[in-house]
Amino acid sequence: AVIGVTLVIGWYYVSWKPLVGVGSMRAFGKLGFVHKWLMQNYVYKSALGNLRRTAFVPLFKITVSYYQVTSNYPRVFNLHWPETLAYVMQILRSVTEVNILGLPSFICLAINISYANKLLLATLVPVGVAICLLVPVLAAVTLGVVSGKGAFSHPRVRATLDRAGNALCFLFFVVYPAVSIQVIQTFRCDEELELLHADYGEVCPYMDQGGFNFSFAVFCTFVYPVGIPLLMYSLMRWYRVPEIAGSKVRNAMLESMILKLQQEHSSPESDTLVKLIGNIPAGEDRERLFQQRCHELFNQIDADESGALDAGELIDSFKLMGIENPNVDLVSMLVEEYGSPDEESGELAILEDSFVHVIRHICRVFYLFTGFEKLEELTHEQLADLSNHDWDRCIHLHFMSKHQQGRQAMLEDGTPLSALRSPGTTRGTARRTMRRTKSSGMIATLAAARSGSFVGADQQQRRGRWFGA
Repeated sequence: AVIGVTLVIGWYYVSWKPLVGVGSMRAFGKLGFVHKWLMQNYVYKSALGNLRRTAFVPLFKITVSYYQVTSNYPRVFNLHWPETLAYVMQILRSVTEVNILGLPSFICLAINISYANKLLLATLVPVGVAICLLVPVLAAVTLGVVSGKGAFSHPRVRATLDRAGNALCFLFFVVYPAVSIQVIQTFRCDEELELLHADYGEVCPYMDQGGFNFSFAVFCTFVYPVGIPLLMYSLMRWYRVPEIAGSKVRNAMLESMILKLQQEHSSPESDTLVKLIGNIPAGEDRERLFQQRCHELFNQIDADESGALDAGELIDSFKLMGIENPNVDLVSMLVEEYGSPDEESGELAILEDSFVHVIRHICRVFYLFTGFEKLEELTHEQLADLSNHDWDRCIHLHFMSKHQQGRQAMLEDGTPLSALRSPGTTRGTARRTMRRTKSSGMIATLAAARSGSFVGADQQQRRGRWFGA
């Protein structure tokens, strides 16, 4: 009775909840009160939240896969484990394969069951469970048809279908190894005795190819060991999983490139100005907010309220911001490029309107990219900055920096200088590293963008494909 009630409640949570809602737990009487108390319990909610944050399902799948593999070592590789370890692994194998008859306490019940019946149980029980998981979907479709609005018109049919799909995928994940082994071992026989390895009370199915065991095992081979992978592959292609995974990889590469580009253009002046102006969120008002903060910063720096900043004032302002040794050459270049001559003295000074261009010049990369761009949404200006950057030099400098760090560490440890000449620190290695980097898909994409041979983002979105090399 307890097992039956547990199965019914589990069936409700796994399959029926998206269709009938949480309020239907009232139908379970006292169990509905327990459910309501759990939903309001702080400890339960905290534990549930922690499980979701720690990615419980992936960790659980990894654990199940590990014990499904390791527990089958004895019969695959003919190993002999110590008695205690063999007992524990037998339990773990039965639990991970959802095989109750494999538990040590229930093995005696399976003695009188023929191999054909075991094969039927192993292959048909998952089919029955799958049908139970699909019943709520059939109910939702039936309600839509009865309403006269269409099979998928019910407001909760999509949520029910998604829940059933997730449950079926998890079911396939759990039963696939065990059922596939059960099916495939039907063809593994003792050639000398002409008996089945899995059950020496059965004649080898090859000796009776017209019999039930051989015919049913052949059929189940196409359903389980072959059919489930083909089904999962077809579903992934149907839902464009390879494209989604590829887009995530490309966007992660793009994010790394933007971060590396910002690091390459980083300077004490740019870092300080970025902190003072602050983060500007993306949107239509991004440019207006940027100019407004630049004007506010100019008014703070312009102590004499003259409306202009000469090179000396800029250098002094950088020192007040905490930069001990400002880049005098950079300041001089900015004044020469963006400055206007004073009417009285004739000296170049930066006016308030030109100060925006100064900030944009120093912090160009930091405000050109938000760090959350996607490859298909990049503007021509962003593409040009990325593609025109000397990535070969960037990789070479990174390689040489690591090499110098290694040399310094070895010298501090007292390592002989002859040990510093290793194959990993030659010019050829650096050139090979740069060639591999140049041939990467992301660099080729940016090179195509620079040459104008790429298709526009809007056109690519209409086609439903990512643009790239």
